[in-house]
Amino acid sequence: MQAAKIPMSESEPEPIGYPAVVRAATAGDHAAFEQLMRLHDHSLRLLARRMVGNSANDVLQDSYLKIFAKLPAFRPDEGSLRVWLHRVVYRSCLDELRRRRRTPDPVPADTIADAVADPTLTIDLADAMRNALERLSPERRTVVVLVAVLGFDYRDASEVLGVPEGTVASRMSSARRQLREALTNEFEE
Repeated sequence: MQAAKIPMSESEPEPIGYPAVVRAATAGDHAAFEQLMRLHDHSLRLLARRMVGNSANDVLQDSYLKIFAKLPAFRPDEGSLRVWLHRVVYRSCLDELRRRRRTPDPVPADTIADAVADPTLTIDLADAMRNALERLSPERRTVVVLVAVLGFDYRDASEVLGVPEGTVASRMSSARRQLREALTNEFEE
């Protein structure tokens, strides 16, 4: 089985080999499942780390077990596998947050670099951005991660979160406004 590249959006065509990997994984092929998880691991891990911080590995392990158990029931004609995988991780993160009954851990410093496209940004700006992201509600932070960092469109993000597209747009707008205000205040001083 050849290596497959992950499709980054619904509008991007699936790479050659990816559908075969998905079919084999849904049929119970352990090697195909492993390859599928390797293809999606980075974005799933990023989502989990941003939501639950240091508990991300435990949440991902739980999520991967759920995915393995439920994958044979996945129907590609009913939706995107990428969206479905992120929804499973998102729900596992919510379960972890409910178990802890407290706010999420601070955003890990090393994951901020993933979201910053310009490597010339100063450490002060990166710190200010991390602090601003930490002050967002978990709902707004998750929308920022899905849309701005992982490249989900509003429709796919709404499917992951189980909310209407308008709610995603509203949360993103509020998050942008809150981030802009926080960064403006930080650098006006």
